[in-house]
Amino acid sequence: MLKQTLVVLTTLAGLAACGPEASDSSSSSASETPAQAVIQAEKLTNSSGPFETVRIERAGEDIEYVAVDTAGWLSYSVDIPEAGRYRVEVVARGNDSAGVWLEDYVGNPDDRTYNVTGTIPVVPDTAFATVRVEGSPFDAGLRPMRLHVSGGAVDIDRIIFTLMRPHRPSPVTLEQNMDGETWA
Repeated sequence: MLKQTLVVLTTLAGLAACGPEASDSSSSSASETPAQAVIQAEKLTNSSGPFETVRIERAGEDIEYVAVDTAGWLSYSVDIPEAGRYRVEVVARGNDSAGVWLEDYVGNPDDRTYNVTGTIPVVPDTAFATVRVEGSPFDAGLRPMRLHVSGGAVDIDRIIFTLMRPHRPSPVTLEQNMDGETWA
């Protein structure tokens, strides 16, 4: 009975952490700026295919962006300042069926693809627009990530990670044995 009670309490605590307050726009008071990481698209570390770095002048300022004509991915090293839930914003433009999504844990030992944003539709326009998803979980530190492009040509200016809610460690850690006949 004690094990069942512990699991129920841990589950309820986890659900409470995902309640309405999880959508707070900031983890800090109004006078503090939330933790943020901004990645310029042209600072990529690798790609699955061809891309072009384009420089334009916009409002008297030189702007660089990455143009991707086909489906594929662009790799980035992202330094996440604090573990927690983040708003992920992509400043981009594309055709009417284009979308992007972010992969975390690139090169993980279990050889899985971790899509942490779901596909975010890119606004079909000639001007850059910010598209976003809220609540993506990230651990702190330097992380290899991939921005995947699908559905057509996309121009990407930058990716912005803004902390919405810092991670609160669980007071109880449960471990499960995955050795033996049952798990073979």
